[in-house]
Order: sequence, then structure tokens, then C-alpha cells
Amino acid sequence: MRGRRIRLIAALGLCVCYETRAGVLEFHDKGAWINAVVSFTTIGFDGFPSGTIVTDQWVDLGVVFADGNDTTGGFDPLTFPEDGWGLDGNGNIVLEFAEPMAWIASDFPGRLRIELYSDGKLFYTSGIFGIGGIGNFGGLASDQLFDMAVLMDVPAGSQAEIDHLHFDPPIPAPGAIRVLAIALVRWPRRRGPN
Repeated sequence: MRGRRIRLIAALGLCVCYETRAGVLEFHDKGAWINAVVSFTTIGFDGFPSGTIVTDQWVDLGVVFADGNDTTGGFDPLTFPEDGWGLDGNGNIVLEFAEPMAWIASDFPGRLRIELYSDGKLFYTSGIFGIGGIGNFGGLASDQLFDMAVLMDVPAGSQAEIDHLHFDPPIPAPGAIRVLAIALVRWPRRRGPN
């Protein structure tokens, strides 16, 4: 958790170049967002037949697509240039996270607005990312943690589509931390020059 705060404080130092409101940085440039957050998890929506309803397929990464009507988009490299696959929101895309998050981003066609929630309360609504067309990017880094995000197209009521979704990496479960600690203790140590 402390590492997230340090990276975010460093990113806030860059806010001259990016819009910031209420402790949230908005990034329209993918490279700048990556440099600010350092580590993240990506979902590309490939590996499922077109039209698959997306709900808990990535629960192991700590995210559930909660509205139950999002579907995988068929192979379409024009709409989803990252890898040809994406998510059709059939309205808004509602994401619920198992652990509080500090950052989220998406590659998308069209326009996008992101809302952030904590304990069911909206605390931030982004500006509009994208101007239409394909290959757009929008990202947020927040100093207030969120457990839910809503991605929507603009104007309201339009169908949100995303190419890739990026967010905080999941925090390892306590058992995974224990295994990692044991592995580090047993790791052979290299000896330096004498």
C-alpha cells in the first residue's frame, strides 16, 4: 500500500501536464499513465467466443463485471486494434473489485467517461476521454482508493466498448505471500567478489 502512495505522490508532481481534480490524475497518454503507476494487470477479452457474457471470468484477478450484460466482441481489428478482441458493454460497464484500487485505465474506441466509487458512493467522475474513432486511451490514478468503477460512453446511454482494461495488480493472498517469503529465504545467495 505504501508503494502505491509513493508512486502516486511522484505522479502528482507531474500534474502540471495532466488534468487533476479531487486527488485524481487523468491521463490521455498511455505511456505517461504506465510511467506513473508502474505495475498493473491487463485484461484483453480474448480466449472466449464472440458474444460470451462476461461476469466472473477474471475473479482470480480481483474483478467482477457486475451488470451481467457485457459480452466479448468478435475478432474486429478495426474496432479493437490492440489484439482484435474487446468488450461490448451493452450500456455501461460496471466493475467491482475485491480489493481497493488506486488506478484504472482502458484502451477504447469512441469516447469514454469513468466514475469511481468507494463503499457504494460516487466520489469522482472523469472528463471525457477520446474524440471518437479507434485507438484512444484514458486512465486515472487516484489518491482515494475505490472498489467499484463504471465505464460509460458519452452521451449517457450509449454503448460503452473497451479494447483492453488495465488496473492495479491483485494483492497476493496471505498463503501466496507465505510461499513467496519461504522461497526468498531458501533462494541461493550469490557471493560477491572476495
